Amino acid sequence: MNFEKFDSKEHSVNQVAGLIYDIDHWTFDSLYKNKESALKDISRDLLNHDHDDLYVIVCKGEIIGIIVLWINKRPSFIQYLKEFTSFKLLAIDILDYFVISDVNEDEIYIAELGISTKCRGKGIGSKVISKVIEKASEDNFKKVKLDADFRNAGAKRLYEKLGFKVFNKKEIFKRGMYNLEYDL
Repeated sequence: MNFEKFDSKEHSVNQVAGLIYDIDHWTFDSLYKNKESALKDISRDLLNHDHDDLYVIVCKGEIIGIIVLWINKRPSFIQYLKEFTSFKLLAIDILDYFVISDVNEDEIYIAELGISTKCRGKGIGSKVISKVIEKASEDNFKKVKLDADFRNAGAKRLYEKLGFKVFNKKEIFKRGMYNLEYDL
């Protein structure tokens, strides 16, 4: 299993868009009339912007997931405004801005993690997170942070099983996240 920086010329934009949609389908479904409309906007965003923090997870030449990693900081609110391709995606970014973890110096934040449907339940998500923790420790980071949506109790259980602890809860307009951290 390898992490490869996302490249729209090398990786399937449609497949990556589908994984992004699956991660937060509740929010996309509340803003878009159907899944196809959401996927169209996500694909356009993937094609029109650099995503330096987006990696595809590849196993035996096949994309099995995605991960977005922020190191030492999260994007500024102004950056969200500069990079929007659709008002609906911007709305999601704004909502996220108010509920996700703050990221400080010496911290890695797993902003998104999605595993393809056919690969779920096989321990791949745990392996990916363990690999991030191992690399963060090797590089002398102090914490790894991530969030679990209030609506995703399974993710929260997995993260806690891996040693993450809830340090905060944030909510805005019925959208909320458990902010979790792993001390290295």
